[in-house]
Amino acid sequence: MTAALVANVYSKGLTAGDIGHRYLLRALADMGRSDVVFNLHCGTNNPGYGYILNQGATALTEAWDANTSSSQDHFMLGHITEWFYHDLAGIQLDPTAPGFQRVIIKPAFVGGITWVNASYASVRGTIVSDWTLANNLATLNVTIPVGSTGSIYLSTLGTTVTNLMIKESGMTIWQNGAALGSAVGVAFDHVQGAGSQAYVVWTVGSGSYQFAWNVFPAPTGLAAAAGNGQVTLSWNAVPNATGYNVKRSTISGNGYTIAAGGVTGTNYNDVGLSNNTTYYCVVSAVNGGNESANSSEVSATPGNILNFGFEAPGIGAYQYNPSGGTWTFTAQSGSNGSGISTNNSAFTSGNPNAPQGGQVAFLQGTGTISQTLIGLLAGAIYQITFSAAQRNNIYGQQAGQTWQLQLDGRTSERMRHRSRRRAMWTTPPLSPPRRQAAIRLRSSVLILTEVTTRFSSTTCGWLFRPLWFCPIWRIRLLADRFNCSGRPTTRVGNCRCRPTRSTLGLAPTG
Repeated sequence: MTAALVANVYSKGLTAGDIGHRYLLRALADMGRSDVVFNLHCGTNNPGYGYILNQGATALTEAWDANTSSSQDHFMLGHITEWFYHDLAGIQLDPTAPGFQRVIIKPAFVGGITWVNASYASVRGTIVSDWTLANNLATLNVTIPVGSTGSIYLSTLGTTVTNLMIKESGMTIWQNGAALGSAVGVAFDHVQGAGSQAYVVWTVGSGSYQFAWNVFPAPTGLAAAAGNGQVTLSWNAVPNATGYNVKRSTISGNGYTIAAGGVTGTNYNDVGLSNNTTYYCVVSAVNGGNESANSSEVSATPGNILNFGFEAPGIGAYQYNPSGGTWTFTAQSGSNGSGISTNNSAFTSGNPNAPQGGQVAFLQGTGTISQTLIGLLAGAIYQITFSAAQRNNIYGQQAGQTWQLQLDGRTSERMRHRSRRRAMWTTPPLSPPRRQAAIRLRSSVLILTEVTTRFSSTTCGWLFRPLWFCPIWRIRLLADRFNCSGRPTTRVGNCRCRPTRSTLGLAPTG
């Protein structure tokens, strides 16, 4: 039930309206998934409170997408307030002791939030829950009104109970996995749950208390970027962590297996994955025998890099500097420029069709085409391979066209070709200094068909050798270039070319 609900809201987003929203929050929080509540409502790219704020709203809107055709100052969809008090601050009514005869304090530590301060005026008096989380130390200040008792749930946040030290008002009450001594008005009750859902529960009388305990918080800021057969993950460092476990599943919320253990950095490139399969990923921090709770979940779906070629936007014949794709083109200026052309248009007639799809890119004069590759590993070795051809029957028999391949603004290769048939080109080994690099082709008379890049899951020559033992990877860019054409002219000039379509891929070289 939990997994199905979590998978649904992550795939479809917030679809609950004014009536159902409150029950969605309650269901998720009661199942221990306040992390999902936080993620759903804080994102700025999908409908939710974060999205509403990102649209410039200064009051609660009637619709999740802040649609201006609906009210921009409305009382609906405000149910998150209950979650703030009941779950984030953790002030809860015990249904077996109505009227706050017994108060439950069970705060949720989620989303990298470092402090919460809440109070509630109950029929028996003010209830306070005030917690902070910083430098691997959690502190909870509690006030239970006269005539009430309290059940205090201290989350271990994944810390092994034998490694916990809990103090109340400076006195140690838990150490080495057992209650130790006692503080006035405080008694150990039980340990509940396991992993990220584990709590050490205490019973208290009326009064004010301060609990402090060491924790090993889960990593925050986990982000995922999908590539061809891979997912690149990054996250924020956890103080005192000696490593991280990267886990993945094809089911949201459970079924995680360790993809990599003991990762020492704060990023990981998970390769050898199946394209068009959605992977759900979490990361935990480790230190000796301690492992934190899992981070918030992220998902990514590997596949061919979207529009690494020139199929978008769709062009009827040819167009200079089209928008809506991931390549950047040069606007037409006299006989210079670049753009996209369909098969058998004025630019491509007499040349072979695009090897994939139905469009190619052309470069004319000193036009350029560029694309930024993401997910590269600093220090790794890459090679870019592509094919190109000159435009058919425009300049007659030419001495050949020349072009440049540039990486991050620096020319890495100068090339030359004079046939309307495609030829393959491969750069020398490249080592980008960053996790992303801009690839740029400059040409004056070439048309590019497609650049294709594929990630291979080859395993370094040993059938069972894990991919992460492969020390060197290369990117293969297969680009078909046709003659960059423009208006007929008697001069070729300096020809610089760029790929028209590409698919990016990694294959181990050693």
